[in-house]
Amino acid sequence: MMHKLLVVVTAGWPLWGFATEPPRAEPPFRVAAVEAVKLVESGAILAEDFEGPRLDRSRWRVWQQNADRTSVRQEHGRLVLEGRDLLGHNGLWGLVTAKYKDVVLVGEMDIRSHGPAPHRLALHLCGGDDARSPDHWAEINLVDLGEKARFSAMAALPVGFARHEDKFLELPHPAEQGFLCRLSLHGTTNLVELEVQAGDAWQAVCPPIELPLRTVHTEIKLHGNHGWPGPEQAAGSSSRAWFDNVRIYPRPESHHVGVRLVRPDGGPIWFREDDGWPPKITDAAGKIRSIEDLEVQLWTEGGKTQVASVRSANMGFYLLPLKDAPWDVYPVAAEVRVVLDGQLLGAPRRIECQGVRGLYPDDVYNFVIAEQETAARVDGSERPLAERIAGRAYPFWDKSLGRPAEKGHKADDGSFHREFEQGTVVYNPLGNSPVTVSFTRPHQSLATGQTAREHRVAEFDGDIFVQAGCFTRIRSDFVNPETGRKPRE
Repeated sequence: MMHKLLVVVTAGWPLWGFATEPPRAEPPFRVAAVEAVKLVESGAILAEDFEGPRLDRSRWRVWQQNADRTSVRQEHGRLVLEGRDLLGHNGLWGLVTAKYKDVVLVGEMDIRSHGPAPHRLALHLCGGDDARSPDHWAEINLVDLGEKARFSAMAALPVGFARHEDKFLELPHPAEQGFLCRLSLHGTTNLVELEVQAGDAWQAVCPPIELPLRTVHTEIKLHGNHGWPGPEQAAGSSSRAWFDNVRIYPRPESHHVGVRLVRPDGGPIWFREDDGWPPKITDAAGKIRSIEDLEVQLWTEGGKTQVASVRSANMGFYLLPLKDAPWDVYPVAAEVRVVLDGQLLGAPRRIECQGVRGLYPDDVYNFVIAEQETAARVDGSERPLAERIAGRAYPFWDKSLGRPAEKGHKADDGSFHREFEQGTVVYNPLGNSPVTVSFTRPHQSLATGQTAREHRVAEFDGDIFVQAGCFTRIRSDFVNPETGRKPRE
């Protein structure tokens, strides 16, 4: 039996020409449902997961004061540093610089050492940028003391500023366990907080340090030996360290998430009658309303906790505050809803989080609003999808997927899947739990614009996935239910 997979499409916006006839009045755009979400601009200043075959030299410069005694390489999704004996600065100098100082630097890190003078591993927040900013900096140092890991501060500051280098924090150091470290720089006070996550809480390495600077970047490196030994005392010492998921982003206490409500053609959903204010919208029933009746809400993953809610007359652009959000580190997964008269306009839209990709403070998203929802079968017709829908289809679904590669089937998780030559279509029916779709290679979701090996599809929602960078792709778990074989790659 062939399963018929339902996906949501929408009628598009007509484009009128000017010939011998005068232009006809456009019918009012009816605000009915959120159809898709697209990230327009990421708030992240740096988001590095060290995936890929080689180091991204547009982001990093390798800095080795002791190239004969150190190695710096990217492998297995991490930056790996190795060194021996007496060392100086050896690691990566960040080339991504922002004239911006209200920021958070976060990174995962660990070091294992042997010998009399263990090395220091440094997560470093720096203002040194040649003529643009003096070389003021602060860093969290991590030293392996066997069963304990010692965290301390180091800083370069003007004369008279407190460096707190006599303070330290010691935590258990189990095998195969790294640490999540955070430096938060307050743009108003110039105070930077140096913290390490221990269990469910953050512990301060030292009191906040005053750090005046004009620009920010990061360095991640081996930074000398513990105890400042000489060459003879450091001889025979060796260390292996790693960093992962390093990111810099604006402080959530003072930055928002931006949401724009737009039509499928990118145009405004609002209009102004006789240049009046506030702008107006037309609802699904054809009633003219104030745009202030629309409400945009930000929720935690799964819709458990409402984080923020905003109504605005400002022409469909909303800034959702994060100052009261429960998240302590970013990126995160979240859910955004658009509400009119207490009713959701379409299904809640999920912002996925995969590694260093997800919602950050200062992100801006376009929420594409559809006029109406209709159902159409992904039935394998050779005609483009747009030609099988009355009117011009919304571009999300106007995607050439080629011929069907297999018959549609119902997966074990209750969702429906169908493979095409150039993509995978997934529909998750009403009443089913959210499902995770996995691939052997990174795929892009046309709903979120995000690329990853795993994607989430909410209840009563659908998505189209295409392989990032090319068209030949295959889901790792797809098996033809009739033949028992996977389709050819």
